[in-house]
Amino acid sequence: GNPVTFTAQSATHLTITTASTGPIPPAGTFSVTVQLRNSAGAAVSLAGKSLSIAKASGPGTLNGTLTQPTLANGAATFSGLSVSGGTGAHTFTISGTGLTSVTTASITFN
Repeated sequence: GNPVTFTAQSATHLTITTASTGPIPPAGTFSVTVQLRNSAGAAVSLAGKSLSIAKASGPGTLNGTLTQPTLANGAATFSGLSVSGGTGAHTFTISGTGLTSVTTASITFN
């Protein structure tokens, strides 16, 4: 028969695997973990892909380490993040070059 060739699909988008839900207390921190995915939705293992997090909605300023590389399993965790000067509902977008970004569900800050 003919040999079968498998090729790894490259990462096309991000999904959120875990995220804090809130409410986050004053001076409290939160975290978000994302996973690289291919067009079929399967996890992509790729180390060193630079990802960034930014505030998509809500008042105040996002603080912390806002850029993280993916680990060998294709996941990246943004931890120890905080928002100063803004209470209420916020959303955050994680993005990387060549990837479709992903936005968190609303996280409430007290």
